[in-house]
Amino acid sequence: MIKYLLLQIPGWVLAGMGLWLLRQWIDLSLWATVGLFLVWVIKDLALYPGSESTRYEGSPCS
Repeated sequence: MIKYLLLQIPGWVLAGMGLWLLRQWIDLSLWATVGLFLVWVIKDLALYPGSESTRYEGSPCS
């Protein structure tokens, strides 16, 4: 799980930066910005169990 979370950090940073830009450009409210970011993070956490089944023993990724 730690490897998976570490791989998600760049995406979270980009999502946060994109949402910050949206907040500046279209005056997106703070609650909507935070809510969308949390949905992004929860999506990644929800997809974690599926990513485990795609690996097999002896894989260089495991």
